[in-house]
Amino acid sequence: KLQSILIPDSVEWIGDMAFSSCSKLYSVYIPNSVSYIGTDCFGNSNSLQTIYFEQDIDISGWEATWNGGSGTLRTDVQGYYIQDGVTYIILGNDNVIAIDFVYKGETEITIPEAIEIGGLFYEVKEIGNYAFYHNYRLISVDIPRSISVIGNSAFKQNLELKYVTFASESNLTTIKDMAFSNCQKLKSIYLPDSLEVISSQVFAYDYKLEIVDFGENPQITYISDFAFAY
Repeated sequence: KLQSILIPDSVEWIGDMAFSSCSKLYSVYIPNSVSYIGTDCFGNSNSLQTIYFEQDIDISGWEATWNGGSGTLRTDVQGYYIQDGVTYIILGNDNVIAIDFVYKGETEITIPEAIEIGGLFYEVKEIGNYAFYHNYRLISVDIPRSISVIGNSAFKQNLELKYVTFASESNLTTIKDMAFSNCQKLKSIYLPDSLEVISSQVFAYDYKLEIVDFGENPQITYISDFAFAY
């Protein structure tokens, strides 16, 4: 059931098959203290979406098969920060991706437009793949105007989710595959005018969905296969 890993910066060496066959693993953060990752470290971890490397990490000389073909690699990462149970990856362009949520009893969550770290503000631009996946208690989520992309399966199988609110003047352009699929209590959703793309199965299996509002001046250009199936 392991879904997300944050490797601490005390780690220098990760051995062969250390996280292999973790079938639900979707994100990994690796600090630049790591100098070696062994063969098939993530082999057969077929759900792995993204491996985030801290800037200046030296990945030369690692075994060619360490990744096992899984996961997109990002090397523009400055670090991570945890606030209100949400893990944020800080990118080199001062933007932030929300990648994981550790449930501690919350039923409502407001994603901030920016987070403050050491007196500096970083704008939250994206909700990452599987960030709030498989949460059985979350009822309400507020999404700020700064978010432009909602990732694959970001809120998939949030079985109690009823309310998704987008801030006015939202910059959202893309909702990726299955982002809100199998949200079985979601009855209505009011999408921002700025939205351009609804990818495959975004609202599939939302059995109670009755109202989909595209706004007063919709910019939508693409609705993918099975977007509202079932």
